[in-house]
Amino acid sequence: MARPKRQESTKEARKERVPLGTLRRKMSIPEGLIPKNKVGRWVNDKSGRLQAAQEGGYDFIDDPLAKIGEGPENQRDNLGTKVSRIVGTKEDGSPLRAYLMAINKSLYDADQREKNKRLDEIDAAIQRGNVEGEVGQDGRYIPSSGISIRSELK
Repeated sequence: MARPKRQESTKEARKERVPLGTLRRKMSIPEGLIPKNKVGRWVNDKSGRLQAAQEGGYDFIDDPLAKIGEGPENQRDNLGTKVSRIVGTKEDGSPLRAYLMAINKSLYDADQREKNKRLDEIDAAIQRGNVEGEVGQDGRYIPSSGISIRSELK
């Protein structure tokens, strides 16, 4: 009796194989979980950071394939479908989890501009030769020395 032929699976139909013992990015964000108009990040469940993230406009990302009650061995919140990872231990020895959250790209971009304002002020002070209100005594921050700052981020 002939053995049935094994059907070849396409790359799209199967999970990508990662050989055991190779380096992996354990905190990478699984492809397709974050909508195109959002930016994702991992947020540790520590010191009110989850609540602060929610107040800042971040939402939890749910795994569409998760089933309520699946345990941490599947890297999911065991009370729901939130995508999470164990990232360390808390001071009491219990597991510290990071949750995958996302924010609208427009809000993310606005937050980044706000954070960069202070850095831009420091850069301008360096270019003027005036860092924290003091002109450099050793000549490191004198504008005539030809200091230039280039950024490809803007």
